[in-house]
Amino acid sequence: MTKQNTIDRIRIFLDGYGLYVVVLIAMLPAILLRDFTPDNELRYVSIAAESLREGTFFAFTNHGIAYADKPPLYLWICMAGYALFGNHCLPFVTLFSVLPAFVITEIMARWSAPSLPERWRLPAKLMLLTSTLFIGLALTMRMDMLMAMFIVLALRMFWRRYNGDESPRTFYLFPIYLFLALFTKGPYGILIPLGAIVAFLIVKKKLRTFTHFWGWRCWCILIILSALWFAAVYLEGGTQYLDNLLFKQTVGRAVKSFAHNEPFYFYLISIWYSIAPWSPAVIGAIIGALVVRRHRIELPETALFFITTAISSTALLSCFSAKLSVYLLPAFPFFIYGGASCIALFSRSGWIKAALALPATIFLLLAAVLPFVAKIPVITKFTNHLPALLIVGVSFLAVSGLVALILLYRRNASLPGAITSLGTGFLLFLFFSGFCIGDFNDHIGYRDLAEKTDAAIKRTGLQNVYTYRVRRPENMDVYLGRDIIIIDDHEDGTVTYPPKETGLLLMREKDLKGTEEILGKSGKYVIIKN
Repeated sequence: MTKQNTIDRIRIFLDGYGLYVVVLIAMLPAILLRDFTPDNELRYVSIAAESLREGTFFAFTNHGIAYADKPPLYLWICMAGYALFGNHCLPFVTLFSVLPAFVITEIMARWSAPSLPERWRLPAKLMLLTSTLFIGLALTMRMDMLMAMFIVLALRMFWRRYNGDESPRTFYLFPIYLFLALFTKGPYGILIPLGAIVAFLIVKKKLRTFTHFWGWRCWCILIILSALWFAAVYLEGGTQYLDNLLFKQTVGRAVKSFAHNEPFYFYLISIWYSIAPWSPAVIGAIIGALVVRRHRIELPETALFFITTAISSTALLSCFSAKLSVYLLPAFPFFIYGGASCIALFSRSGWIKAALALPATIFLLLAAVLPFVAKIPVITKFTNHLPALLIVGVSFLAVSGLVALILLYRRNASLPGAITSLGTGFLLFLFFSGFCIGDFNDHIGYRDLAEKTDAAIKRTGLQNVYTYRVRRPENMDVYLGRDIIIIDDHEDGTVTYPPKETGLLLMREKDLKGTEEILGKSGKYVIIKN
């Protein structure tokens, strides 16, 4: 077999589903070895355990307090994971972020295939799968990726109808996917596709056809499915829970958020690190294409829809007061594939090469600055040394950056090759660094702290567990099988103490007075007698 035949076989493997196998292998160490984060992941598991005990499926509680923040679909997945695996369900539930990420990528690849040159198809897949926040959310227990998948599916159905496919399948799947997006995370599941379609029809001067896609039958399906959901919520949680779900958690967050309140320009900044390392090339190419579109080039209609969806989603989400970088996730596939189409158009331009050379240079320099990074205080507080496999991962990043620079600036420059090199280096870094994540678990989550607390309980016979200045400690009941008693600080400087019963106290090491006997230590927390 010749060298060219081998390369062709590899390309065919990766152009199919092989790339997803490679990416999954790269992600596995991090998926299998890391702990739940306390902010959301451990809370979802605690809610799932509580719902299974109480037999509730639509009106959820977190330690007896109504939790109407999220629709039920993702919490059902968490309940299934907890029922099957107990408090070790993170790999199972994470699959419902990983697999939707792969589905999104494959849909976008097939969608763009008629207009995207063949040699750009694999690099475009790699760009999406190695965008920082996209792959980060694929590794995280959050419902955002699942909602994004349903949004992409809904917009794909719209596109097929827009291009003349009026089959019953596309007609009915459009509102069903919209409802599933709503049922996964809330109103953004409908608002983002609505805004994208309206914006695109305005750009194409076809707004009068809006009711063809969002006709009365579409709205009837959405209303009927939503009414069934709300009826189930009312029967299980009553009027107060339904009011919390429909108004406080939707209108309240949109108009005057009680959490994550950011300025209107927040996403104009966050997008640069969200789709890094590709943001200079992607955003630069999109702006370049829009500026010269009327003069020298004509964007393929598919690319125009992608760019319109990306921009309209950013504008829409910027209008709401609650903002997090992750909320823009449904727009990332359209930024990347719209950008990839534009990069292909400008592939001979020196500024596009420079935009790709920037991340390549950063990758190359990482190996040189790594010894100095290891001495930064924020790093040394986590570890006294950098794990060997992390150094291996960074070395692969550096090599990929060097190869990319060579491919960009040799006589027969290859931008797709440079992107493939950078994406490959990113995945190798993810694979090797994933094995090191266990070294940081005592700073990521509470499993290690809970295990040491449980050992201290058995050693001392003390049953009460108190916490002071521990972030969201109540969900440690997932590990300990008992309620956590929280000692609260107040804004006026006072402290609320629980009844004076002997027990174990979990607190930050820096809050110790220096005389207490330490029974255990995990990360920045210690266990002492209360």
